[in-house]
Amino acid sequence: MSSLPFDVLMEIMPHIDFPDLPAVARTNKELSAYALDRIYEHIPPKALRMACASISANPALARRVKALELNSDTYALHLESILPAISDALRTTPNLRALTLNVDGSHAWVLKPAIGVFKLRSLSCFFFTDDNLIDFFHDQTALEEITLTHSFVRRTRPITWTFPNLKTFDGPMSWADAMRPPGLSRVVISHIVAGGSLDLLGTLPIRHLQIPLHAAHKSSPAEFGALFPALEYLVLSTALDRWGVPLRVAIPGLSEWLRDLLAELHTVQSFHLLEYSPEPDRDATYFVKTVTERAPWIREVSLRYSKYIRSGQRLVVWKRGVNGWENAGTGGKAVDETMHFLPIWKDADTARQVSDKIVAILSNYAISGKALEIVFERGYNLSAKAMEVNTHSTSNQRCAGNQVEPT
Repeated sequence: MSSLPFDVLMEIMPHIDFPDLPAVARTNKELSAYALDRIYEHIPPKALRMACASISANPALARRVKALELNSDTYALHLESILPAISDALRTTPNLRALTLNVDGSHAWVLKPAIGVFKLRSLSCFFFTDDNLIDFFHDQTALEEITLTHSFVRRTRPITWTFPNLKTFDGPMSWADAMRPPGLSRVVISHIVAGGSLDLLGTLPIRHLQIPLHAAHKSSPAEFGALFPALEYLVLSTALDRWGVPLRVAIPGLSEWLRDLLAELHTVQSFHLLEYSPEPDRDATYFVKTVTERAPWIREVSLRYSKYIRSGQRLVVWKRGVNGWENAGTGGKAVDETMHFLPIWKDADTARQVSDKIVAILSNYAISGKALEIVFERGYNLSAKAMEVNTHSTSNQRCAGNQVEPT
């Protein structure tokens, strides 16, 4: 390899697998610099513990870090040890541009030593709101993308931040109200308090918007259309309860209301409804035709079903063709619906409630004759009673596992 011209080596290097880069870094000075750049440019969650120790002790390595990621799946049981290591590492990474801290809790103290060290372009943070988080945002005026989970809690100290480059926001409406970025084009509002207003969003050049259905319904179709004259992509979502059952707001004639709404949005090309539950006596295709009959400019509609349990949604897409709306399919599943159960219960009583819920679902599907697949995550599976209902049903159902009990 040493006999190859350097420009040829540079053509080869991007094709080297990541696990082989440490060996490349030990070959010679030139290749070492290239390999170390790739190794430390993006620190993934699984490598975070070892990487933090290295970059905290070696400023040359710390300067190579451009992205760092922490999530609860990897370190849920080891936060007490990993968070101090991250805090130490952040104070040494002047070129950091993307930071992901997707762990719930009062951990914003981690960010305090990093104030004044770097200017992020992208931040995803699940920390609770406190003065440390607010102080950190005052320092991050170059942000272009923000994802937040918990609501903004106004503090006693004045808010003087500005985000002139912010284009993408994903989080509670309370944070959007507090930040008031002038150039947002992509907005995902995870939740908005009762009585909250969308007027702020109407002052922004938004092209991609996702908001809760109940928030959109507070405005008349004409008012909503006037707020978002340049909208191209609209997503309306329904809140879910602890079982994943849509908390449907009572909207008489939902399809007719959506028809009037989309008729006012002359620039929208794609419309998506999440956690959709079919209206009585109307199938989904009829629903799609109804909501778009006065909006010929819309080219795509999708509905994500979530009748019972969260994270098992089935996305169905329709595209407008020469002969009208055509069902583009659901990804080729051999079943009518898949439901994923998550182990969110902590005691036997709750587990039994989950089991009873499954029995009711299976019974309904047995009567309807639809095919159903139930998948349990992390080893949480069906109770004997639910398995009996499933075994004797007439539908083509498939189930993974043997028991619903907490471990």
